[in-house]
Parts: sequence; C-alpha cells; structure tokens
Amino acid sequence: NFAAGLAAAKQIVDASSNSTNIVVFLSDGESNSGSSFDTDLAALATTGAIAHTFAIGGSSSCTGGMAGTLQHIAFTTGGICTEVTDPANLATVISGFLASTLESLELSVDGGAATPIPGPDIMPPLPQDGPILVDYTTSASNLGVGAHTLCVTAFGYDAGGVGDSGPACTNVSVFAIELNPPHAERELGVDTSHTVTATIHGEAGSVDGRIVTFTVISGPNAGASGTCTVAIDCATDSNGDVAWTYSNSGAGGTDTIQACFTVATPTGQTGCDTATVRWADTTPPLAACLPGPNPHGKKIPPAGNSSLPGAKGGQNEDGFYDLMAEDLVDPNPLVYVMDEATGHVFGPYPAGTIVKWTQAPGAQPSEKKMGSTKGSAGAVDYHLKGQGDMLIYAVDVSGNASNPLVCLVPPLPK
Repeated sequence: NFAAGLAAAKQIVDASSNSTNIVVFLSDGESNSGSSFDTDLAALATTGAIAHTFAIGGSSSCTGGMAGTLQHIAFTTGGICTEVTDPANLATVISGFLASTLESLELSVDGGAATPIPGPDIMPPLPQDGPILVDYTTSASNLGVGAHTLCVTAFGYDAGGVGDSGPACTNVSVFAIELNPPHAERELGVDTSHTVTATIHGEAGSVDGRIVTFTVISGPNAGASGTCTVAIDCATDSNGDVAWTYSNSGAGGTDTIQACFTVATPTGQTGCDTATVRWADTTPPLAACLPGPNPHGKKIPPAGNSSLPGAKGGQNEDGFYDLMAEDLVDPNPLVYVMDEATGHVFGPYPAGTIVKWTQAPGAQPSEKKMGSTKGSAGAVDYHLKGQGDMLIYAVDVSGNASNPLVCLVPPLPK
C-alpha cells in the first residue's frame, strides 16, 4: 500500500523544520492496494520534499505495481528510483546515495558581501566527503575599532542537491592603542623629563580600566622607570587615556618608548604602539671677555674712561682679557678668538685663559705664549695680535657655537 506510506511520509515532513527534506521510500514488493495513491503523492509533492525510492529484492521493481509505482513517486518529487536485488547491499547503496560533500567556506563581515575563505586557511583542505569536521584560521582585513559580526557559511551538496549550512556568526571587538606625541624633541640641560599619553580606541564603554605597560625599549634611557598620572597602576580613564612620565639621565640620543596592553577577552592578544623622543643639546654656550690681570697677576687694569670714538675707548685699553664660557650641558666649553678684520681664528682655549690682545692694523695676526716658569710674570697665557678688534665665541661638546662677542681694544697709537 504505497498510498499509506506516502501519507505517513507527509506527516513526518510537515513536522520537520529543515529547509530541505529527503524521503527514503523502501519497498520489497509492488503496490497492489490503496485507492488514494495519486492524492497522497500530490500532497507530498506540495511540501517540496524529495523522495528517493528503492525496490528491494526480486519481488519488487521500480515500474511494477497496480496502485502506483516507485518510479512514479521518485519522478513526481524529483528523486531517483534504485533497484537493489540483494537486500544485503541495501545499507551500502543508501549510504552512498545519501552521501554529502563539503566544498567551500565563505566569510561575511557585518552583513557585507561574502568572500571565499582561501583553501590554505582550511584543514583538512576542501572538498571533503561528509560527515566531516574542518578547522579554519583566516583573516578579516580592514576592520575598524569597535564591535563587528563575523559569519561563516559552509557550502556543499548531498542527495538533496546543492545547499549551504546557513551562517554561523560570532561577535568580536577590535581595539587599537595609540601613543602621543609620536615624535618629540627635548632640550638637554633644560628639559629633564618627558610625558607620553597612550589612548586605547574601541567600542564605547569598553576602553576604561585597561592596564597599559610603558617601556623605554632603546636609547640612552633604555629600561628607565616612570610613573603614570592619576592611576598608579597605569589604568586608562573613561576616554581610554593614561599618561606616563619618565626622567632623562642627562645623556643625549633618541629613546624609543613602547606602550602595550592585553585584551583579556576574547582572544588575549597584546597590542603595542611606539613613540620616539630625541634628547639633544641645541643651546649654544655663553661667552664673555672679562678684564684680565697684568702679567704679574697683581692688578686688573681699569676699563676705558672715555666713550667711543674717544681717544682711548674700548672695554679694556690695556687689552688683558679673561676668556670665559659656560654651558648648560658641557662643563668645559672651549673659547675661540677671532680677528674681526682678517677673520683669523685663534684657539681653542679652555675657559679661564688670560690673553693680551694688541690691535695692530696691517700686521700679520700672531699668537705668542707669555710668562715663564722661571719668572713671576705668568698670569697671562698668550699675547695675541690682530688687525681689528678681538671677537670671541664659545663652542660646546655638541658643536653649538655662540654668536661672536666684540672685546673692544683701541689700536696702537700712530
């Protein structure tokens, strides 16, 4: 009675929530009773179910029967009728007939167009006969910070034809860390510390309380410790910000600072950003030409008692000068003397050197040591002669030079 079997199959299909339903209809004989075959077959066909029929043994066939045939059932529902003459082979025949194959996986991000997951990202590689469980590790590129929905759909085919699994989705949150300022310059001798601010970007309400680790990973202050503003444990505020300050050891060079934080959920991954700060001495030293003592060191001649262009003039008419210099970083800046008229340079001299300058228009610039280890006139180190006024400038160890300073000395009388 094929009609009774069709009616029972429809009841099962009606109770199913599957998008695709396959009916396996088995018979070891031919239909010889039941008057509602056509009605029940039409009703089953309206459900969209596919019925595959099997004629088992020598007493059954796909085309035999007085009240409907197995071939008619299969044809009407889009199935296939198969004759199995040896019942011992039935399980193998049905398994092979209903086998499935997994062919591909596709990824969709935030409801966008799906893209195939590359074959090398899937193990074991597809296609694979089912049932099968595969693992995949793939990248979702260009995700901005915030919440995202990732959906993967499996595609394949079975006895019901080509189909898919429907999307399997998961929600993920993407964070980023930014360190500012990314580059900075600090002046040695003036600036003693540097502050950077780490900002964690992410979904609103999820960026506060994140612990950030700061490290000077290279440079003159590598390994230096520092302190965070407000939060001792370097936890971010409600805006995702936390500031960190460390001190310079006094050396010049470029520090690289790294700020990192670890996402506790869902992946436990760590993200970092870096910033640099250059500690440099760009401030020139200060130079001065102070009145110096006479060769015996017992008297500092007074400054000129007439204003330029008076007969005497000058800062120190006798021309004895103490060459002085000081610098914020270099404890021993050097002093150079230059003849304003010819540009000839004398030196370098250590700060505190005493010189006698003689202005002699037309003369060849010259330098001569003064004093003697045997005598007492050793307070002046050098006698310098030039055609114009004496200029001095100082240079520190970083190569910074001060602007030339004029030390006025009147010319020799004619």
